[in-house]
Amino acid sequence: MGFTLACYGSLQVWLNSLSADDAAKHRVCAFGLCPGEFSPERVFELQQFIHGDRSSHALLQLKRALRLDPASAYAWADLGDAESNGKNLTAARYCFDRSLALGPANPVILFRAANFDFQSGDDAGTLRNLRAILKNPELAAYYEPAFLTYSRMNLPIEQILDRGIPAAPAASAFLRYWINSNHPKEAAAVWNWLPAHAPAGDTLASEYMSFLIRNKNEVQAAETWKKLTAKQMPEYRQMNFVYNGGFEQAPKPPPFDWKLDSGKDVLVSRVQSVAHDGDWSLRLVFEGLENVEFHQAVQDVVLERGRWQLKAYLKTDQITTDQGVALHIFDPRQPSRLDIRLDSFTGNHPWTQLERTFDVGPDTKMVRLELARQASKKFDNKITGSAWLDSVELSPIR
Repeated sequence: MGFTLACYGSLQVWLNSLSADDAAKHRVCAFGLCPGEFSPERVFELQQFIHGDRSSHALLQLKRALRLDPASAYAWADLGDAESNGKNLTAARYCFDRSLALGPANPVILFRAANFDFQSGDDAGTLRNLRAILKNPELAAYYEPAFLTYSRMNLPIEQILDRGIPAAPAASAFLRYWINSNHPKEAAAVWNWLPAHAPAGDTLASEYMSFLIRNKNEVQAAETWKKLTAKQMPEYRQMNFVYNGGFEQAPKPPPFDWKLDSGKDVLVSRVQSVAHDGDWSLRLVFEGLENVEFHQAVQDVVLERGRWQLKAYLKTDQITTDQGVALHIFDPRQPSRLDIRLDSFTGNHPWTQLERTFDVGPDTKMVRLELARQASKKFDNKITGSAWLDSVELSPIR
């Protein structure tokens, strides 16, 4: 009962705003009754009497309200709730059938009928009525209460997906529900169901990858990303564990593509025509206004234990100060396990290959690769100039 009343109470503001209620009030007045006699507040009060000494009186009043307005889906639902609370399930079923016939697309009616189905153990009815709500993208405010009901049903997640979840956007919202609830098993089931029903976009995929990483499933996340992007980046996690290392495609949302953010004194962008290989590269432009501490060109890479080789090409033009730009690779969870900074480049350099071999220990599951600039400690510290990065590779030494 508590679940039903909570949902019922949360929907009253919406119910009160309907123009149909104004018409209902006029019909009540025609019978010489106060327009507020069967207001939502009064109906709620009558519902509370069902379990007490005044249960008979409450039922009579709700039946009287229905006689005054027999075409009201809400009046039928009110009586249905009362009959259900009084354990008269046959009468309650009839009332909700009439309510649904009068308001087949009304989300309030659908939800109240679903609540009754849930309480009476009618799984098929619960799924059917909530699915009707989830079909409408304009009813997104009802999605989470519907998913909460699903989470309380003793049904396999696969059955809920097949019978209770229509296509996007409800399918995407259902995955986000399990992500936000931190339920890996259910989230995985929804993710595996999506491709045949409502393929995930880049943003949702990024959210799921980040969710797997938070739950210490880094390898599963990287392999899932590999499978998802195999057509765009077939070499990923084969020869090169850096995704989009040549910047030939616009970055997808992190964690497994580049996260590129400009700052107050540095412009970060992919540029065409200036490249070591292919058509694109990454460019940083420092405007000379600040002593920049820059760490906003990064990618997370899942590695296994063993020996690795990092290669990249860097080009600079008139980079000033004693602190230029450098590649930095480290364990973001515990840098003491791995923290390697390659030589910093200042001044002018043509495309120059950077290379470093390093070992990954058993406790490092993921590393962060960044093009960075450390703040200078000297007086003349406001950096100007440009730098380009291209052809970034991270491969195992077998």
